[in-house]
Amino acid sequence: MKDKKRNGPLSKIKNFMNHSGKGAGFEIIIEEKSITSIKTKKPPCEETGYHVHEHGEIPDENLTIYISIETITRIKKHALEDTNRELGGMLVGELNEYDGEKYINIITSIPARHTNQSGSSVTFTHQTWEEVFRTMDNDYRDEMIVGWYHTHPNFGIFLSGDDLFIHKNFFNQEWLVALVVDPVRNHSGFFNWKNGEIIRTSGYYSYMKME
Repeated sequence: MKDKKRNGPLSKIKNFMNHSGKGAGFEIIIEEKSITSIKTKKPPCEETGYHVHEHGEIPDENLTIYISIETITRIKKHALEDTNRELGGMLVGELNEYDGEKYINIITSIPARHTNQSGSSVTFTHQTWEEVFRTMDNDYRDEMIVGWYHTHPNFGIFLSGDDLFIHKNFFNQEWLVALVVDPVRNHSGFFNWKNGEIIRTSGYYSYMKME
């Protein structure tokens, strides 16, 4: 039987969505989990048994991003399913704190299905959010959504006006990030909040556990 605390927000989200349209209730679950789910935990670069790679220049005064190699591979595989239009999904992981600094650890992703797609945009529909919430409830009860990703096949790494609208309205907590992937040019980049603005992250860490 599902615990009442976990089931409650999902019921409220579904009801809220039924009255307000696509994705409107997403912020409810983000806000509730952000209060209770910050963990004190060493990041992979401070742990033994991990191979960690630095991409770009890691910012000194900003949110640090870690993403597992397995997740990168999973997202790239999804991105290559169709390079004629945009695809997207959710980033799942943890919001952690260590030595007074917050960081996110992206441990997996959820491909967004039932989307409305075109060559230059992707829209998360009511059915998209329903499946995401169901997957989170069934498979990732100890994790949280820490951002979203989408593809820009052969037109580069940036956030369009539509992308900014999605991030500002549904991913407006300071620790929520966006990942843009261009599967044709084999480029990618993170975007995150800083001082109320959405900026491209100068660097991040990828990691894998050594066997």
